Amino acid sequence: MREIFFLTILYFFVSTLYSQSNVEFVLNPETKLFDHDTLSFGLTYDTKKGKIKKRGHYFKKLFRSKKFYFSVKGAEIGSDKSGNFWRAILVTNKKLLEKNNNQIVVSYHHPKNKKIKKTDTISFLEIDDIKLIVSPTFTFGDTSKFDFKLTLKNGEEYNYNSNRFLFMLDRHDIDFSLENLSIENGLISAPNCSYDGLKKTYGKIIFYLDKKRIEQKINFNFNLNRRFILKGGAEYKTKSRHFYWTKRRDIDASDLQLSIAYVCDTLGHIKIKNQYFDKAFFFKPNSSHLYFDISGGDGEDGCNGGKGANGCPSHPRGERGENGENGKHGGDGGNCTINIDERIAYFIKDIEIINKGGKGGSGGSGGKGGLDYIEGKRRAFDILFPARGPRGDDGYDGHNGNRGELYINTILLDHKE
Repeated sequence: MREIFFLTILYFFVSTLYSQSNVEFVLNPETKLFDHDTLSFGLTYDTKKGKIKKRGHYFKKLFRSKKFYFSVKGAEIGSDKSGNFWRAILVTNKKLLEKNNNQIVVSYHHPKNKKIKKTDTISFLEIDDIKLIVSPTFTFGDTSKFDFKLTLKNGEEYNYNSNRFLFMLDRHDIDFSLENLSIENGLISAPNCSYDGLKKTYGKIIFYLDKKRIEQKINFNFNLNRRFILKGGAEYKTKSRHFYWTKRRDIDASDLQLSIAYVCDTLGHIKIKNQYFDKAFFFKPNSSHLYFDISGGDGEDGCNGGKGANGCPSHPRGERGENGENGKHGGDGGNCTINIDERIAYFIKDIEIINKGGKGGSGGSGGKGGLDYIEGKRRAFDILFPARGPRGDDGYDGHNGNRGELYINTILLDHKE
């Protein structure tokens, strides 16, 4: 009997000793170490009964700071106001991380077995290369969004859009300088076409990464293959405080003026201007395709007529339906005036101009006549084929707009004007 009791005590002691022998640090797998200021983590540990418990911000179960003897080197710990619960590792102090060789060392104990102590190291990968990704059609006078690619020292690559450009550079203390370019509010801009001499047909961005200098050349593209949709009746957005609304432009297309100047045999300069658009580009006339749509806007369809009123005992006959609304007329196509330098006229490959009139809107349908009044209970025939007042007349279709005119003048033009 004593032997059984002794063995039971021994079994309980051994099982207790070895059942609480494991504790693990778990970092949120979605965390990019070079991209986050806050590292979400958790701890898992076993119990006497062999269950695995989870604690920490990553598991959405906060734990007491003293329970695990948790400590961090190279970073800080975010806690609640009382300081009793760890929330996340804060990587906001860059100097603290640099002093620890870009590593965060975490130490912790098993909450039920202090003899089980562990240490884990989180290594921060440094950026080895950075590159801007700009539209291949980017050229003089352009302003557009861009992407950029970060390459880490282990070869991993990450792509971001321009909205995070300045944030990432500031986070990693990367300075940069620009030549013949500007970057502001997530947009990259090339100098406009008043740039004299075309001495530089490219821009440069230079990154200063620690002791490393990364220089990237961004060539301006002069092969313009663009579509300029400047139709009448187009909708556009207007901002006012915290909301947007759309306005409809004139149904008639605005007149367009193109001025094409000679720079050299392989390079031209074009100014594009109408009431809503004013741009200028250098381009290669023998390899560019320019498409301009200054068609009139389509007319709106007329509204359908309303249903006539039903009959009543004093007026048994249902009233006539309302007439459909007439369709709106299509807008006129815009006139286009092209002033072209005679020295470049023979080099131009392709300029397409569409200035047809807009389509007239369809007339609305006439409304149904009102139901005739029938005294007493309606028969099945009256329900299937009800007698009603006359239908309203359909509205007339709007007529199509007129085609715009095209005027071409060959003169001498200076591209610097």
